[in-house]
Amino acid sequence: MAVRADATKQWHSVVTEFIRHNRDQEFDKYGRPATPLPPRFPDTMKRFAYFITYQAISARCCDSIWDQLVDLVEHLLLSLGADTYDAWPPGLVASIPPGELYGRAGVGLSRSKIKAIQGLARELASPSSATSVALRDPTRSSSEVIRVVSSQIKGLGPFTVASFLIESGRLDIANYHDVVMRRGLMLHYELPRVPTVAQAARLTATWGAYKTVGTKYMFYVANRPPRMSEAECHAYELAARVRRARRART
Repeated sequence: MAVRADATKQWHSVVTEFIRHNRDQEFDKYGRPATPLPPRFPDTMKRFAYFITYQAISARCCDSIWDQLVDLVEHLLLSLGADTYDAWPPGLVASIPPGELYGRAGVGLSRSKIKAIQGLARELASPSSATSVALRDPTRSSSEVIRVVSSQIKGLGPFTVASFLIESGRLDIANYHDVVMRRGLMLHYELPRVPTVAQAARLTATWGAYKTVGTKYMFYVANRPPRMSEAECHAYELAARVRRARRART
């Protein structure tokens, strides 16, 4: 519990510094973002495989695919006499025949995601690879790590790498590759349209050292319920009732 308490204390001091650095932008009107949750999985290979599995399609579809992928890898680990399922050896993941991973005959992954997962596995299996070196180097900026890793592995984009690093505890990430985050920028800065990646990069360049806090704020802004007048609420509820009635008749 002491480790978790220290992490919470550090996060609150980081949020305070971010708000102070960006006082003119009034981020504090949204309250304070909650302390980030610890990583889903401590193992790098397994955590990256999770993020790749869930990129681009609905979570409901991904849940089934992920469960099947976990079952497959754990079956292989069991057959090798592994003592734990927590760590996914990159060499093992790289050696799985693509046919066991692809489509209905496999666990349901697309070809691009298979290339990304197994390409990453091959990189992680080599301690001297550019990806392995970048991920282990705490002195590199997150933007540099994102550039190196996403350029080395086909199908693994900057958004996924940034999401992985945020969950890993990196504090200097403005994840403007995520369209939801850019929608938050549009709302916060009252822009006429969602900014491009290049425009978002310029908007977040002044955020200081703790850009991850700003990313958290932008996700909050984009996802919070819209504020509607009483008349708008009534119109919204009426439209919902009409939709439900039409579904009931079909």
